[in-house]
Amino acid sequence: MRPLRLLLIEPPFYRLYKNGYGLCKAPLGLASLAAYALAHADVEVLILNADFHPDPEPFAIPYLAGQGYAAYRQALVAKDHPAFSEVDQTVAVFAPDVVGITVRTPLLASARIVADRVRRLAPEAVILAGGPHPSIVGEALLVHPEFDAAVVGEGEGTLAACLNGLSRGRLPADQPGLAVRRDGVAVRAAPRPPLADLDALPFPGSVAPGRWVRGDAYPAQAFGHVFASRGCPRRCAYCSSAGVWGRRVRCRSIPNILEELSLLAGRGVKHVHFDDDTFGPTPDRLVALCRELETARLGLTFGCETHVSLINERTVAALAGAGFSTVQLGLESGDDAMLSRVGKGFTVAQARLAAAQVKSAGLRLEAFFMVGFPDETEESLEATRRLMETLSCDKRIYSIFTPYPGTQLYKRCLEQGTVGPDFDPSRHNHQSPENAFCPAISPDRFRRLAGEIEALCAAKNAARPA
Repeated sequence: MRPLRLLLIEPPFYRLYKNGYGLCKAPLGLASLAAYALAHADVEVLILNADFHPDPEPFAIPYLAGQGYAAYRQALVAKDHPAFSEVDQTVAVFAPDVVGITVRTPLLASARIVADRVRRLAPEAVILAGGPHPSIVGEALLVHPEFDAAVVGEGEGTLAACLNGLSRGRLPADQPGLAVRRDGVAVRAAPRPPLADLDALPFPGSVAPGRWVRGDAYPAQAFGHVFASRGCPRRCAYCSSAGVWGRRVRCRSIPNILEELSLLAGRGVKHVHFDDDTFGPTPDRLVALCRELETARLGLTFGCETHVSLINERTVAALAGAGFSTVQLGLESGDDAMLSRVGKGFTVAQARLAAAQVKSAGLRLEAFFMVGFPDETEESLEATRRLMETLSCDKRIYSIFTPYPGTQLYKRCLEQGTVGPDFDPSRHNHQSPENAFCPAISPDRFRRLAGEIEALCAAKNAARPA
């Protein structure tokens, strides 16, 4: 009997905004699933990143919130974008038995279009939804008939179990981590415990370029992403990460990380970004890893996102010595009361000090800012604007608060009535002009103020280009 054919798909998003937009990145999650499936099941694997662009234009924030958003909405209605046609072509040629589709909350509509097209071209294929959104909403995802089942939480083990069950003729409905329909009712099996030993995972970078659709178009740098840990101990009230990875941090061994980095360097990667929610995740771990990176001399530079509380003279010196060129900090707000409400765990003064320490070590600083929290006021918004304007940083990464199901602030929006039963995730992402979830500011007024901040952010970034 021939091996099952597994197709893994990242739905299009930025490509729907503009033909020149997209992500020049091999999705790390899909690569990890592919590597694990190849090691633990009799399967042929193909990965389609339908949001891939080999040389994308830099994103322009005012465009994303204006003309680009209109194009994106039209693409979801017309369903005739070339990115969706690539799905058709891939399914027609590969003839998959199983299709796994990444579903993030803002991409739900795009993922449903992808699943529908798969269903029409491969009616016998089993279509699985995985990723952050089904991990948060669980069996409720199956209200969407395009999907046969949902993988809830960390996906490698559940996917392999599904593949092995299907190779014997049936989807294992009682498999931990899986939600299915039983007699027309969506039900979820027991949770799958998080992987205890992350060193047991095959390296995502071990997946050959030939297993990627248009693999020859991917530059080496598209594979320069690594997880050193899974899980985040922080309790940011807007973040849904804990629904996927949990709050307990599991770290890979440092030798295992170095082995993967050596593999990537051998593939021509020059810069690696650590995709951990919080790189570190403690000062001692951060310094220990950096010292080993410095000793290994792999010829790579690095970037990471970490927490303000982990920044001090010792840690920034370790980052600089290890070859880090870029550090990202989630500062979010310039108002102390707002920082407390959303669970950041630091003050504006501490954020400014951390930013200054990063810069003093000669590192590039990229700062995340978010506006429009449920309890936002014009005063707190102005404080954030002042911080964006006065902070010495190399790039400002701007977002509008988006309520994700399962988070504390989603519940707050339900209480305030700014989110209701007709909430459409496809209309809301971190640059959406339809985002207005702060009752203290009228939607029209918020949109005007947000537009001013978008313009400020774009001007500041242009004055100091990335």
